[in-house]
Amino acid sequence: MLHSMLSSMERATRKYSLDDFDTWCAKNLLIVNKKAQLINLNLRSIQKRYLDIKRKVIKEGKPKRFILLKYRQGGFTTIEQALSYHMSTQCENVSVMTLADTHRKTSDIFEIVQRYYNNHGEAPKRKGVGNSYRMDFPSLNSRFICGTAAASSEARGGTYQRIHGSEVAFWCQGGNQKDKQREVMAGLEEAAAEGEIVLESTPNGMDLFHDIYNAAKRGENDYTPIFLPWYMDESNRVDVERDEAEHIMLNISDREEELIRLHQLDVNQIKWRRRTEKRLGPLFRQEHPEDDVSCFLTGGTCRFDTKVCVDLLEGIPDYLNESISGIKKRMLNGNTYEVRWAEPVEGVEYVVGCDTSEGLPGGDRCGLGIMRRDTAEQVAAIHGLLSPKELAKHAVRICKEYNNALLGIERENHGHAVLSQVWDYGYRKNLFHHRPGKPGWSTNAVTKPQMLDEIADLLSDPDLAETWVRDREFLQECLTYVKRGNSWGSSSGAHDDCVMKWAVASMMRKQKRIKPGIVVLRPRDGRSRQSRPGPIL
Repeated sequence: MLHSMLSSMERATRKYSLDDFDTWCAKNLLIVNKKAQLINLNLRSIQKRYLDIKRKVIKEGKPKRFILLKYRQGGFTTIEQALSYHMSTQCENVSVMTLADTHRKTSDIFEIVQRYYNNHGEAPKRKGVGNSYRMDFPSLNSRFICGTAAASSEARGGTYQRIHGSEVAFWCQGGNQKDKQREVMAGLEEAAAEGEIVLESTPNGMDLFHDIYNAAKRGENDYTPIFLPWYMDESNRVDVERDEAEHIMLNISDREEELIRLHQLDVNQIKWRRRTEKRLGPLFRQEHPEDDVSCFLTGGTCRFDTKVCVDLLEGIPDYLNESISGIKKRMLNGNTYEVRWAEPVEGVEYVVGCDTSEGLPGGDRCGLGIMRRDTAEQVAAIHGLLSPKELAKHAVRICKEYNNALLGIERENHGHAVLSQVWDYGYRKNLFHHRPGKPGWSTNAVTKPQMLDEIADLLSDPDLAETWVRDREFLQECLTYVKRGNSWGSSSGAHDDCVMKWAVASMMRKQKRIKPGIVVLRPRDGRSRQSRPGPIL
Protein backbone atom coordinates (compact mmCIF):
# COMPACT_ATOMS: atom_id res chain seq x y z
CA MET A 1 0.00 0.00 0.00
CA LEU A 2 2.76 2.41 0.99
CA HIS A 3 4.72 1.48 -2.14
CA SER A 4 1.62 2.17 -4.26
CA MET A 5 1.14 5.58 -2.62
CA LEU A 6 4.79 6.50 -3.18
CA SER A 7 4.61 5.42 -6.82
CA SER A 8 1.56 7.61 -7.32
CA MET A 9 3.31 10.61 -5.74
CA GLU A 10 6.44 10.06 -7.82
CA ARG A 11 4.31 9.79 -10.97
CA ALA A 12 2.48 13.04 -10.20
CA THR A 13 5.72 14.85 -9.42
CA ARG A 14 7.37 13.59 -12.58
CA LYS A 15 4.44 14.73 -14.73
CA TYR A 16 4.84 18.30 -13.54
CA SER A 17 8.21 18.46 -15.29
CA LEU A 18 8.29 20.25 -18.63
CA ASP A 19 11.42 18.46 -19.82
CA ASP A 20 9.61 16.25 -22.34
CA PHE A 21 6.75 18.63 -23.04
CA ASP A 22 7.86 19.46 -26.62
CA THR A 23 7.90 15.79 -27.59
CA TRP A 24 4.62 15.08 -25.80
CA CYS A 25 2.86 17.88 -27.72
CA ALA A 26 4.14 16.68 -31.10
CA LYS A 27 3.00 13.13 -30.31
CA ASN A 28 -0.41 13.76 -28.73
CA LEU A 29 -1.86 17.14 -29.72
CA LEU A 30 -3.34 18.45 -32.95
CA ILE A 31 -4.02 22.06 -33.97
CA VAL A 32 -5.52 23.86 -36.98
CA ASN A 33 -2.95 25.97 -38.80
CA LYS A 34 -3.51 29.20 -40.77
CA LYS A 35 -4.26 27.12 -43.88
CA ALA A 36 -7.13 25.33 -42.06
CA GLN A 37 -5.12 22.09 -41.92
CA LEU A 38 -5.17 19.73 -38.93
CA ILE A 39 -1.51 19.18 -37.98
CA ASN A 40 0.57 17.97 -35.06
CA LEU A 41 1.58 20.58 -32.50
CA ASN A 42 5.27 20.84 -33.26
CA LEU A 43 6.39 23.86 -31.28
CA ARG A 44 7.81 26.69 -33.35
CA SER A 45 11.06 28.36 -32.38
CA ILE A 46 9.31 31.36 -30.76
CA GLN A 47 7.16 29.02 -28.66
CA LYS A 48 10.26 27.06 -27.61
CA ARG A 49 12.00 30.28 -26.68
CA TYR A 50 9.04 31.27 -24.52
CA LEU A 51 8.98 27.84 -22.90
CA ASP A 52 12.72 27.95 -22.20
CA ILE A 53 12.32 31.24 -20.32
CA LYS A 54 9.67 29.66 -18.10
CA ARG A 55 11.75 26.53 -17.53
CA LYS A 56 14.73 28.64 -16.45
CA VAL A 57 12.65 30.63 -13.95
CA ILE A 58 11.14 27.47 -12.45
CA LYS A 59 14.56 25.78 -12.26
CA GLU A 60 15.94 28.78 -10.37
CA GLY A 61 13.19 28.37 -7.78
CA LYS A 62 11.54 31.72 -8.50
CA PRO A 63 7.78 32.18 -8.04
CA LYS A 64 5.71 30.70 -10.84
CA ARG A 65 4.35 34.08 -11.87
CA PHE A 66 4.70 35.13 -15.52
CA ILE A 67 3.44 38.14 -17.44
CA LEU A 68 3.82 38.01 -21.21
CA LEU A 69 3.58 41.09 -23.43
CA LYS A 70 2.85 39.56 -26.82
CA TYR A 71 2.04 40.30 -30.46
CA ARG A 72 -0.87 38.91 -32.49
CA GLN A 73 -0.81 35.36 -33.81
CA GLY A 74 2.31 34.27 -31.95
CA GLY A 75 0.83 30.93 -30.82
CA PHE A 76 1.19 31.75 -27.11
CA THR A 77 -2.45 31.01 -26.22
CA THR A 78 -2.09 27.68 -28.01
CA ILE A 79 0.94 26.66 -25.99
CA GLU A 80 -0.59 27.85 -22.71
CA GLN A 81 -3.66 25.72 -23.37
CA ALA A 82 -1.37 22.80 -24.15
CA LEU A 83 0.40 23.31 -20.81
CA SER A 84 -2.90 23.41 -18.92
CA TYR A 85 -4.28 20.39 -20.79
CA HIS A 86 -1.04 18.50 -20.17
CA MET A 87 -1.23 19.12 -16.42
CA SER A 88 -4.91 18.26 -16.09
CA THR A 89 -4.66 14.99 -18.07
CA GLN A 90 -1.32 13.76 -16.77
CA CYS A 91 -1.35 14.76 -13.09
CA GLU A 92 -3.53 13.72 -10.19
CA ASN A 93 -5.61 16.02 -7.98
CA VAL A 94 -5.07 19.19 -9.98
CA SER A 95 -7.36 21.98 -11.10
CA VAL A 96 -6.41 24.34 -13.90
CA MET A 97 -8.27 27.34 -15.25
CA THR A 98 -8.15 29.68 -18.23
CA LEU A 99 -9.87 33.06 -18.08
CA ALA A 100 -10.59 34.93 -21.33
CA ASP A 101 -11.73 38.51 -21.89
CA THR A 102 -15.08 37.77 -23.57
CA HIS A 103 -17.56 34.90 -23.83
CA ARG A 104 -16.67 34.53 -27.52
CA LYS A 105 -12.97 34.17 -26.69
CA THR A 106 -13.84 31.70 -23.92
CA SER A 107 -15.60 29.55 -26.51
CA ASP A 108 -12.71 29.85 -28.99
CA ILE A 109 -10.13 28.87 -26.38
CA PHE A 110 -12.16 25.92 -25.13
CA GLU A 111 -12.46 24.74 -28.73
CA ILE A 112 -8.64 24.47 -28.82
CA VAL A 113 -8.68 22.25 -25.73
CA GLN A 114 -11.64 20.25 -27.02
CA ARG A 115 -9.63 19.50 -30.17
CA TYR A 116 -6.69 18.38 -28.03
CA TYR A 117 -8.94 15.95 -26.19
CA ASN A 118 -10.81 14.60 -29.22
CA ASN A 119 -7.56 13.70 -30.99
CA HIS A 120 -5.61 12.51 -27.96
CA GLY A 121 -5.57 8.72 -28.10
CA GLU A 122 -4.34 8.29 -24.54
CA ALA A 123 -6.59 10.90 -22.94
CA PRO A 124 -8.22 9.91 -19.62
CA LYS A 125 -11.97 9.38 -19.72
CA ARG A 126 -13.97 12.55 -19.33
CA LYS A 127 -16.99 12.80 -17.03
CA GLY A 128 -20.02 13.92 -19.04
CA VAL A 129 -20.01 16.85 -21.45
CA GLY A 130 -22.86 19.18 -20.58
CA ASN A 131 -22.84 22.79 -21.68
CA SER A 132 -20.19 24.15 -19.36
CA TYR A 133 -16.67 24.95 -20.52
CA ARG A 134 -14.97 22.32 -18.40
CA MET A 135 -13.50 18.85 -18.47
CA ASP A 136 -13.47 16.58 -15.42
CA PHE A 137 -11.24 13.48 -15.30
CA PRO A 138 -12.52 11.29 -12.43
CA SER A 139 -9.69 8.73 -12.64
CA LEU A 140 -7.21 11.49 -11.85
CA ASN A 141 -9.50 13.66 -9.74
CA SER A 142 -8.39 16.52 -11.99
CA ARG A 143 -10.23 19.16 -13.99
CA PHE A 144 -9.81 21.82 -16.66
CA ILE A 145 -12.07 24.89 -16.52
CA CYS A 146 -12.42 27.73 -19.01
CA GLY A 147 -14.25 30.91 -18.02
CA THR A 148 -14.69 34.62 -18.68
CA ALA A 149 -13.05 37.23 -16.48
CA ALA A 150 -15.54 39.34 -14.52
CA ALA A 151 -15.62 41.27 -11.29
CA SER A 152 -16.99 38.15 -9.57
CA SER A 153 -14.19 35.89 -10.74
CA GLU A 154 -14.91 32.22 -11.31
CA ALA A 155 -11.68 31.47 -9.44
CA ARG A 156 -13.06 32.70 -6.13
CA GLY A 157 -13.52 29.98 -3.57
CA GLY A 158 -11.44 27.40 -5.48
CA THR A 159 -7.87 26.19 -5.32
CA TYR A 160 -5.93 25.93 -8.55
CA GLN A 161 -2.51 24.57 -9.44
CA ARG A 162 -2.43 26.62 -12.62
CA ILE A 163 -4.29 29.70 -13.93
CA HIS A 164 -3.84 31.22 -17.37
CA GLY A 165 -5.21 34.71 -18.05
CA SER A 166 -5.72 35.41 -21.76
CA GLU A 167 -5.79 39.00 -23.13
CA VAL A 168 -5.73 40.39 -19.60
CA ALA A 169 -5.51 43.99 -20.81
CA PHE A 170 -9.02 43.62 -22.24
CA TRP A 171 -10.66 42.14 -19.14
CA CYS A 172 -13.73 43.85 -17.65
CA GLN A 173 -14.05 46.56 -20.29
CA GLY A 174 -16.39 49.40 -19.46
CA GLY A 175 -16.77 51.62 -16.43
CA ASN A 176 -14.33 51.20 -13.54
CA GLN A 177 -12.34 48.74 -15.62
CA LYS A 178 -9.16 48.96 -13.58
CA ASP A 179 -10.96 48.44 -10.25
CA LYS A 180 -12.77 45.40 -11.65
CA GLN A 181 -9.51 43.99 -13.00
CA ARG A 182 -7.94 44.38 -9.57
CA GLU A 183 -10.83 42.46 -8.02
CA VAL A 184 -10.41 39.61 -10.48
CA MET A 185 -6.64 39.53 -9.89
CA ALA A 186 -7.10 39.44 -6.12
CA GLY A 187 -9.25 36.33 -6.52
CA LEU A 188 -6.70 34.67 -8.81
CA GLU A 189 -3.79 35.33 -6.46
CA GLU A 190 -5.64 33.69 -3.60
CA ALA A 191 -6.89 30.77 -5.67
CA ALA A 192 -3.40 29.94 -7.00
CA ALA A 193 -1.37 31.01 -3.98
CA GLU A 194 0.78 27.86 -4.27
CA GLY A 195 0.37 27.36 -8.00
CA GLU A 196 1.30 29.02 -11.29
CA ILE A 197 -0.25 32.16 -12.76
CA VAL A 198 0.36 33.25 -16.35
CA LEU A 199 -0.93 36.61 -17.56
CA GLU A 200 -0.62 37.29 -21.29
CA SER A 201 -1.96 40.02 -23.51
CA THR A 202 -1.41 42.39 -26.35
CA PRO A 203 -1.28 45.93 -24.92
CA ASN A 204 -4.37 48.06 -24.40
CA GLY A 205 -3.21 51.32 -22.88
CA MET A 206 -2.20 52.07 -19.31
CA ASP A 207 -4.42 49.49 -17.65
CA LEU A 208 -3.71 47.04 -14.84
CA PHE A 209 -1.79 44.72 -17.18
CA HIS A 210 0.53 47.64 -18.00
CA ASP A 211 0.99 48.40 -14.30
CA ILE A 212 1.77 44.78 -13.37
CA TYR A 213 4.18 44.41 -16.31
CA ASN A 214 6.12 47.56 -15.47
CA ALA A 215 6.19 46.71 -11.76
CA ALA A 216 7.63 43.32 -12.76
CA LYS A 217 10.34 45.06 -14.81
CA ARG A 218 11.26 47.09 -11.73
CA GLY A 219 11.30 43.99 -9.53
CA GLU A 220 8.36 45.23 -7.44
CA ASN A 221 6.28 42.04 -7.63
CA ASP A 222 6.75 38.28 -8.06
CA TYR A 223 6.04 38.22 -11.80
CA THR A 224 8.70 37.52 -14.40
CA PRO A 225 8.18 39.91 -17.34
CA ILE A 226 8.52 38.34 -20.79
CA PHE A 227 8.53 40.42 -23.96
CA LEU A 228 8.87 38.74 -27.33
CA PRO A 229 8.58 41.23 -30.24
CA TRP A 230 7.14 40.25 -33.60
CA TYR A 231 10.50 40.10 -35.38
CA MET A 232 11.59 37.16 -33.21
CA ASP A 233 8.96 35.05 -34.97
CA GLU A 234 10.32 33.44 -38.14
CA SER A 235 6.82 33.39 -39.66
CA ASN A 236 6.59 37.19 -39.74
CA ARG A 237 8.29 37.66 -43.07
CA VAL A 238 7.35 37.87 -46.76
CA ASP A 239 9.54 36.55 -49.59
CA VAL A 240 10.81 39.18 -52.01
CA GLU A 241 12.39 39.07 -55.44
CA ARG A 242 15.92 40.41 -55.96
CA ASP A 243 14.81 43.58 -57.76
CA GLU A 244 12.19 44.23 -55.10
CA ALA A 245 14.78 43.76 -52.37
CA GLU A 246 17.04 46.38 -53.91
CA HIS A 247 14.14 48.81 -54.15
CA ILE A 248 13.20 48.25 -50.50
CA MET A 249 16.75 48.78 -49.26
CA LEU A 250 17.08 51.99 -51.29
CA ASN A 251 13.96 53.39 -49.60
CA ILE A 252 14.58 52.50 -45.97
CA SER A 253 12.99 54.80 -43.39
CA ASP A 254 14.82 55.97 -40.27
CA ARG A 255 12.82 53.57 -38.09
CA GLU A 256 13.50 50.64 -40.42
CA GLU A 257 17.20 51.50 -40.50
CA GLU A 258 17.24 51.53 -36.70
CA LEU A 259 15.56 48.11 -36.52
CA ILE A 260 18.06 46.70 -39.00
CA ARG A 261 20.95 48.11 -36.98
CA LEU A 262 19.67 47.03 -33.57
CA HIS A 263 18.00 43.71 -34.41
CA GLN A 264 19.52 42.66 -37.77
CA LEU A 265 16.18 42.59 -39.60
CA ASP A 266 16.35 41.38 -43.19
CA VAL A 267 14.48 42.63 -46.23
CA ASN A 268 11.80 39.92 -45.92
CA GLN A 269 10.94 41.14 -42.43
CA ILE A 270 10.92 44.76 -43.57
CA LYS A 271 8.42 43.89 -46.30
CA TRP A 272 6.21 42.09 -43.77
CA ARG A 273 6.40 45.09 -41.48
CA ARG A 274 5.44 47.55 -44.23
CA ARG A 275 2.52 45.40 -45.36
CA THR A 276 1.22 44.94 -41.81
CA GLU A 277 1.69 48.58 -40.85
CA LYS A 278 -0.21 49.65 -43.97
CA ARG A 279 -3.09 47.40 -42.94
CA LEU A 280 -3.18 48.40 -39.26
CA GLY A 281 -2.09 52.03 -39.45
CA PRO A 282 -1.43 53.65 -36.03
CA LEU A 283 -2.41 50.41 -34.27
CA PHE A 284 0.63 48.57 -35.65
CA ARG A 285 2.81 49.47 -32.65
CA GLN A 286 0.09 48.18 -30.34
CA GLU A 287 -0.76 44.97 -32.18
CA HIS A 288 2.85 44.09 -33.05
CA PRO A 289 5.08 45.70 -30.40
CA GLU A 290 8.69 46.51 -31.24
CA ASP A 291 9.44 47.76 -27.74
CA ASP A 292 7.63 47.39 -24.42
CA VAL A 293 6.87 51.10 -23.93
CA SER A 294 5.35 52.72 -27.01
CA CYS A 295 3.04 49.73 -27.52
CA PHE A 296 0.91 50.81 -24.57
CA LEU A 297 -0.78 53.47 -26.69
CA THR A 298 -4.48 54.05 -26.25
CA GLY A 299 -7.17 55.14 -28.62
CA GLY A 300 -8.32 58.72 -28.88
CA THR A 301 -6.90 61.96 -30.17
CA CYS A 302 -3.60 62.59 -28.45
CA ARG A 303 -2.92 66.15 -27.26
CA PHE A 304 0.74 65.89 -28.19
CA ASP A 305 2.61 64.82 -31.32
CA THR A 306 2.48 61.02 -31.08
CA LYS A 307 5.21 60.39 -33.63
CA VAL A 308 7.66 62.72 -31.87
CA CYS A 309 6.91 61.12 -28.50
CA VAL A 310 7.31 57.57 -29.77
CA ASP A 311 10.51 58.38 -31.67
CA LEU A 312 11.97 60.03 -28.56
CA LEU A 313 11.01 57.04 -26.41
CA GLU A 314 12.87 54.70 -28.72
CA GLY A 315 16.04 56.75 -28.35
CA ILE A 316 16.00 57.30 -24.57
CA PRO A 317 17.62 54.54 -22.46
CA ASP A 318 15.66 52.81 -19.73
CA TYR A 319 17.56 54.53 -16.93
CA LEU A 320 15.34 53.15 -14.14
CA ASN A 321 16.18 49.52 -14.93
CA GLU A 322 19.68 49.85 -16.36
CA SER A 323 22.98 51.46 -15.39
CA ILE A 324 23.50 54.24 -17.91
CA SER A 325 26.70 56.27 -18.01
CA GLY A 326 26.17 59.87 -16.91
CA ILE A 327 22.75 59.25 -15.34
CA LYS A 328 22.45 59.12 -11.56
CA LYS A 329 19.47 57.48 -9.90
CA ARG A 330 18.46 56.44 -6.41
CA MET A 331 15.37 55.34 -4.55
CA LEU A 332 14.12 57.75 -1.89
CA ASN A 333 11.74 55.07 -0.59
CA GLY A 334 10.18 51.91 -1.96
CA ASN A 335 7.88 53.87 -4.27
CA THR A 336 9.83 57.02 -5.12
CA TYR A 337 12.89 57.59 -7.28
CA GLU A 338 15.22 60.50 -7.97
CA VAL A 339 17.05 60.66 -11.29
CA ARG A 340 19.58 63.22 -12.55
CA TRP A 341 20.43 63.55 -16.20
CA ALA A 342 22.68 66.58 -15.64
CA GLU A 343 24.27 68.10 -12.55
CA PRO A 344 23.83 71.84 -11.78
CA VAL A 345 26.09 74.21 -13.70
CA GLU A 346 27.37 77.36 -12.03
CA GLY A 347 25.72 80.50 -13.38
CA VAL A 348 22.80 78.62 -14.99
CA GLU A 349 19.28 79.40 -13.82
CA TYR A 350 16.90 76.51 -13.16
CA VAL A 351 13.16 76.24 -12.59
CA VAL A 352 11.16 73.52 -10.82
CA GLY A 353 7.59 72.34 -11.29
CA CYS A 354 5.88 70.49 -8.45
CA ASP A 355 2.77 68.30 -8.75
CA THR A 356 1.40 67.36 -5.34
CA SER A 357 -0.67 64.53 -3.87
CA GLU A 358 -1.57 63.02 -0.53
CA GLY A 359 1.21 60.47 -0.98
CA LEU A 360 -0.74 57.44 0.22
CA PRO A 361 -0.34 53.92 -1.25
CA GLY A 362 -2.79 53.34 -4.06
CA GLY A 363 -3.34 57.07 -4.53
CA ASP A 364 -2.05 59.62 -7.00
CA ARG A 365 1.67 60.14 -7.33
CA CYS A 366 3.54 63.40 -6.90
CA GLY A 367 6.84 64.75 -8.12
CA LEU A 368 9.30 67.46 -9.07
CA GLY A 369 10.64 68.32 -12.52
CA ILE A 370 13.80 70.44 -12.80
CA MET A 371 14.51 72.35 -16.04
CA ARG A 372 17.07 74.79 -17.32
CA ARG A 373 15.34 78.14 -17.82
CA ASP A 374 17.30 78.93 -20.98
CA THR A 375 16.99 75.66 -22.94
CA ALA A 376 14.10 73.82 -21.18
CA GLU A 377 16.40 70.79 -20.79
CA GLN A 378 15.11 68.30 -18.24
CA VAL A 379 18.00 67.88 -15.80
CA ALA A 380 16.49 66.05 -12.81
CA ALA A 381 13.23 64.59 -11.49
CA ILE A 382 11.69 63.10 -8.39
CA HIS A 383 8.56 60.97 -8.73
CA GLY A 384 6.52 58.58 -6.64
CA LEU A 385 4.63 58.61 -3.35
CA LEU A 386 5.70 61.23 -0.81
CA SER A 387 3.73 62.91 1.94
CA PRO A 388 3.37 66.70 1.62
CA LYS A 389 6.04 67.16 4.30
CA GLU A 390 8.48 64.78 2.58
CA LEU A 391 7.80 66.35 -0.82
CA ALA A 392 8.47 69.82 0.60
CA LYS A 393 11.74 68.64 2.17
CA HIS A 394 13.03 67.19 -1.10
CA ALA A 395 11.80 70.22 -3.04
CA VAL A 396 13.79 72.60 -0.86
CA ARG A 397 16.88 70.36 -1.01
CA ILE A 398 16.97 69.96 -4.76
CA CYS A 399 16.09 73.62 -5.43
CA LYS A 400 19.06 74.72 -3.30
CA GLU A 401 21.34 72.29 -5.13
CA TYR A 402 20.23 73.66 -8.48
CA ASN A 403 21.32 77.23 -7.80
CA ASN A 404 18.28 78.19 -5.71
CA ALA A 405 15.87 77.37 -8.52
CA LEU A 406 12.52 79.12 -8.92
CA LEU A 407 10.03 76.69 -7.37
CA GLY A 408 6.47 76.53 -8.73
CA ILE A 409 4.15 74.39 -6.59
CA GLU A 410 0.67 73.62 -7.85
CA ARG A 411 -1.42 75.11 -5.06
CA GLU A 412 -4.67 73.17 -5.54
CA ASN A 413 -5.66 70.31 -3.20
CA HIS A 414 -2.62 69.12 -1.20
CA GLY A 415 -0.49 71.94 -2.61
CA HIS A 416 -1.42 74.17 0.32
CA ALA A 417 0.19 71.73 2.76
CA VAL A 418 3.37 71.53 0.65
CA LEU A 419 3.55 75.33 0.31
CA SER A 420 3.20 75.77 4.05
CA GLN A 421 6.01 73.27 4.71
CA VAL A 422 8.31 74.87 2.15
CA TRP A 423 7.71 78.25 3.77
CA ASP A 424 8.48 76.80 7.22
CA TYR A 425 11.71 75.32 5.84
CA GLY A 426 12.75 78.86 4.94
CA TYR A 427 12.65 78.60 1.14
CA ARG A 428 10.83 81.88 0.47
CA LYS A 429 12.75 84.18 -1.82
CA ASN A 430 12.61 81.82 -4.81
CA LEU A 431 9.17 80.37 -4.12
CA PHE A 432 6.89 81.38 -6.99
CA HIS A 433 3.89 83.57 -6.13
CA HIS A 434 1.16 83.93 -8.74
CA ARG A 435 0.51 87.27 -7.07
CA PRO A 436 1.88 88.96 -3.93
CA GLY A 437 0.79 87.09 -0.86
CA LYS A 438 -0.46 84.12 -2.90
CA PRO A 439 2.32 81.53 -3.24
CA GLY A 440 2.12 78.66 -5.71
CA TRP A 441 0.95 78.09 -9.25
CA SER A 442 -2.79 77.84 -9.89
CA THR A 443 -3.92 75.30 -12.49
CA ASN A 444 -7.39 76.35 -13.57
CA ALA A 445 -9.64 76.64 -16.62
CA VAL A 446 -7.55 79.55 -17.90
CA THR A 447 -4.00 78.39 -17.14
CA LYS A 448 -4.32 74.66 -17.93
CA PRO A 449 -4.75 75.14 -21.71
CA GLN A 450 -1.75 77.47 -21.64
CA MET A 451 0.32 74.83 -19.85
CA LEU A 452 -0.63 72.13 -22.34
CA ASP A 453 0.02 74.47 -25.27
CA GLU A 454 3.50 75.17 -23.94
CA ILE A 455 4.35 71.46 -23.68
CA ALA A 456 2.80 70.79 -27.10
CA ASP A 457 4.89 73.56 -28.66
CA LEU A 458 8.07 72.18 -27.11
CA LEU A 459 7.22 68.72 -28.50
CA SER A 460 6.11 69.87 -31.95
CA ASP A 461 9.62 70.12 -33.41
CA PRO A 462 11.51 66.78 -33.33
CA ASP A 463 14.91 68.47 -33.42
CA LEU A 464 13.99 70.83 -30.57
CA ALA A 465 12.35 68.08 -28.52
CA GLU A 466 15.49 65.95 -28.78
CA THR A 467 17.49 68.70 -27.05
CA TRP A 468 15.36 68.93 -23.91
CA VAL A 469 13.39 65.71 -23.26
CA ARG A 470 15.04 63.13 -20.99
CA ASP A 471 12.12 61.72 -18.99
CA ARG A 472 10.70 58.45 -20.34
CA GLU A 473 7.75 58.41 -17.93
CA PHE A 474 6.77 61.90 -19.09
CA LEU A 475 6.67 60.72 -22.71
CA GLN A 476 4.62 57.66 -21.78
CA GLU A 477 2.04 59.89 -20.12
CA CYS A 478 2.03 62.25 -23.11
CA LEU A 479 1.00 59.33 -25.31
CA THR A 480 -2.06 58.68 -23.15
CA TYR A 481 -3.14 62.30 -22.73
CA VAL A 482 -6.17 62.39 -25.01
CA LYS A 483 -9.39 64.17 -25.87
CA ARG A 484 -12.07 63.43 -23.27
CA GLY A 485 -15.36 65.07 -24.16
CA ASN A 486 -14.76 68.80 -24.37
CA SER A 487 -11.45 68.74 -22.50
CA TRP A 488 -8.13 66.95 -22.35
CA GLY A 489 -6.96 64.43 -19.79
CA SER A 490 -5.27 61.10 -19.18
CA SER A 491 -7.03 58.09 -20.63
CA SER A 492 -8.73 55.56 -18.37
CA GLY A 493 -6.20 53.89 -16.09
CA ALA A 494 -3.37 56.24 -17.06
CA HIS A 495 -1.64 59.01 -15.08
CA ASP A 496 -0.86 62.65 -15.78
CA ASP A 497 1.42 63.45 -12.79
CA CYS A 498 4.57 63.73 -14.90
CA VAL A 499 2.84 65.79 -17.59
CA MET A 500 1.60 68.27 -14.99
CA LYS A 501 4.87 68.71 -13.09
CA TRP A 502 6.77 69.39 -16.34
CA ALA A 503 3.94 71.65 -17.52
CA VAL A 504 4.31 73.72 -14.34
CA ALA A 505 8.09 73.78 -14.81
CA SER A 506 7.70 74.94 -18.41
CA MET A 507 5.47 77.81 -17.24
CA MET A 508 8.06 78.78 -14.62
CA ARG A 509 10.49 79.46 -17.46
CA LYS A 510 8.28 82.36 -18.54
CA GLN A 511 7.57 83.81 -15.11
CA LYS A 512 9.21 86.67 -13.31
CA ARG A 513 10.11 86.13 -9.70
CA ILE A 514 7.33 87.76 -7.68
CA LYS A 515 8.71 88.64 -4.28
CA PRO A 516 6.57 87.56 -1.34
CA GLY A 517 7.11 91.00 0.18
CA ILE A 518 4.83 92.63 2.71
CA VAL A 519 1.15 92.36 1.90
CA VAL A 520 -0.73 95.63 2.37
CA LEU A 521 -4.14 95.12 3.92
CA ARG A 522 -6.76 97.85 3.81
CA PRO A 523 -9.26 97.55 6.66
CA ARG A 524 -12.68 99.11 6.61
CA ASP A 525 -11.44 102.28 8.33
CA GLY A 526 -9.41 103.06 5.18
CA ARG A 527 -6.04 103.14 6.94
CA SER A 528 -3.24 100.92 5.67
CA ARG A 529 -1.38 98.51 7.87
CA GLN A 530 1.19 95.83 7.08
CA SER A 531 0.68 92.14 7.63
CA ARG A 532 3.40 89.83 8.77
CA PRO A 533 5.43 88.42 5.89
CA GLY A 534 4.19 84.95 5.07
CA PRO A 535 2.04 82.96 2.73
CA ILE A 536 -1.66 83.60 2.56
CA LEU A 537 -2.89 80.17 1.54
